[in-house]
Amino acid sequence: MMYGISQFGYLVASALFIFALHWMNTPATARRGVYAGVAGTAMAVIVTWAEPSVIHHVWIILAIVAGFIVGVPLSRVPLTAVPQRTALSHAFGGAAAGLARFKELREKFYGGQSYDFSENGLLQIAQRANTANKADDALAYLQANLEYYPKSARTYQLMAQIKNAKGDKRAR
Repeated sequence: MMYGISQFGYLVASALFIFALHWMNTPATARRGVYAGVAGTAMAVIVTWAEPSVIHHVWIILAIVAGFIVGVPLSRVPLTAVPQRTALSHAFGGAAAGLARFKELREKFYGGQSYDFSENGLLQIAQRANTANKADDALAYLQANLEYYPKSARTYQLMAQIKNAKGDKRAR
């Protein structure tokens, strides 16, 4: 009986994750998507924790604490900074994925008031990537920023600082 209940719990959690991904595709349903994702995560954790085979509860508690440590500050990011936050989260896994998402969102929502696509967005992401010792990713973000703001002195300045720190003295 317990096995059937846990499998049903996992099925419901999976469905909630799928709905969360679908609903987060548009600003109108994004909040619903976040709630569905939170509910799916909570259900998956509870069902896993209820398994009789789980005897080391400390690991689950540590995962929950780590989630709060990371999640609470990210929850305070304004919705207008979602493209920058998405790109930043991808900066730690590769700038290409982050830039692709940024460009997709910019193409879809530029000119509206849903997101902030100002010159500062990619500059901030580049600075954070550089601080995280990801100079190549930072340079990729700055290069993308030059596509949208080719006369950005701040972008050229940061690009020169990063290249100088890397030992790249070529004038490009």
